Amino acid sequence: FGSQQSEPYRWGHAYLDGYTAPEGRSTTPTKPIIPDTALMGVASPETIHQSAVRGVTIAGLPASRALTVDGITIGSDAATIKVHSTEAGTIRAYAWHGDFGMVPVWSTSCPGDTLGFGVCSPDDVTAAPWGDDMGGHLLASTTAPVSTGAGTVTLPLTSAAFTALAKDGVIILSFESASGGVNAWEYPVLEDKTPPSSPPPSSPPPTGSPSEFVPSAPYTLPGLHKVNGRTWFTTCESYSQTKRCRTDIWATTVVRSGGGFAIKQGWVFNNLTYLPYMKRAQWASNPLGHNGSWTAADGRMWRTECDTAATGRGGCRSYAKVTVYKATPKQGGGYTFSQSNDWVFNNIVMFRPN
Repeated sequence: FGSQQSEPYRWGHAYLDGYTAPEGRSTTPTKPIIPDTALMGVASPETIHQSAVRGVTIAGLPASRALTVDGITIGSDAATIKVHSTEAGTIRAYAWHGDFGMVPVWSTSCPGDTLGFGVCSPDDVTAAPWGDDMGGHLLASTTAPVSTGAGTVTLPLTSAAFTALAKDGVIILSFESASGGVNAWEYPVLEDKTPPSSPPPSSPPPTGSPSEFVPSAPYTLPGLHKVNGRTWFTTCESYSQTKRCRTDIWATTVVRSGGGFAIKQGWVFNNLTYLPYMKRAQWASNPLGHNGSWTAADGRMWRTECDTAATGRGGCRSYAKVTVYKATPKQGGGYTFSQSNDWVFNNIVMFRPN
């Protein structure tokens, strides 16, 4: 790979042809001294990221479940991190922008080469000036002690860091307990989609819609919702003679990453809901509107059930057969990943009363 970290056999080796040591200088190298506080994984943003998304512990150390992150609020001058811990320790917080795996290696004058792999002039073989910001990716950092109980950690932000966080930014955290256990978290920064305090007038429902239907959170009322301790976001649009609402949920998911698995947090699709502006007869030719099963053109299997305990009277639910990835925590840290094909809830059809 051409780096000192990925080629350990190069560590500490230097070859100077024709070199003669000055008189009195030893030609026997001294034993290197590397303190145990050097190259700490809990202080490496890229190591923390890898641990958080892949489920492996930092540097192979024992996992700690002592600290929980209760929430993060980002303001123009700081990110406020609320935590609760059952053991004292140290938390490290970083604001990061861009790809963790794409930190510039060399300086280059080649147009469009942001990673520095191209050579367009003799000066392009010099190392990139990472400095303290790792080529502009590291926007801010802080280290703070954590005691038992609830606490707050403040990560100061400059105006430039706050602006950069809004575009492909994340907050990453590491925790090192007093007993030596570690843990890692990653939180993507997303735009606040909270509806305004004075909502705009709602548009009239489609012609012929029942006036008694009142949208409700989280599936049929547009906006950001907090329901049963979860965060939901719903948008609605016209669809045929009715309206269709899409609901996303903020969740931790397991995804395929290269040849393995990764754990990520973010907005994921939960379900679609078709509002009750069409009668059952108007859905007769649509497989979402009556009991049955079928295979779509892309090969995916579907099934629909109506008027059951799950759907209630006057409605249907459809499920798709999809591949599901699961992460099961292992004793001592890390996860065991598995996959299976399961029926997963996809959409709701609500019928207009006759």
